[in-house]
Amino acid sequence: MGYADALATNLRIQRAKKWVRQQDVANAVSIDQAALSQYENGIRVPSVDVVVRLADYYGISLDTLAGRTKAAS
Repeated sequence: MGYADALATNLRIQRAKKWVRQQDVANAVSIDQAALSQYENGIRVPSVDVVVRLADYYGISLDTLAGRTKAAS
């Protein structure tokens, strides 16, 4: 699994863990909901700035979000 696939999967998992809508996440990190949907589906890869904001929002490391380490349960 490459970076884009791991990122997409982890974005979906983290959002499901928080029980929030895409629109809620998008608003919190100042991106469009459509862009978040594309990130979660592996259609687009977000910029580093957006990845940092998403990791901060979910309270996880960049390595975890990128699939380099596993998230704590």
